[in-house]
Amino acid sequence: QLKSDYVRSGIMLYGSSPDYPTHSIADWGLQPTMSLRSEIISVQHLEPNESVGYGSNFVAEEPMTIGIVACGYA
Repeated sequence: QLKSDYVRSGIMLYGSSPDYPTHSIADWGLQPTMSLRSEIISVQHLEPNESVGYGSNFVAEEPMTIGIVACGYA
């Protein structure tokens, strides 16, 4: 039998279940220990067939307005 006196909390610190979707955070009695807040730093208007995102993964099917949210590593 393996015994230890430490725990790797990982994704649980963000309030997510370590075995999602099998269990929810309510099943584990978890609550987020932090939150993420940011601001919209730019607004852009897209026309059909214009792309955005890493690798241009999203392509607009119709005219739309999008907001760019500041979020990064620094």
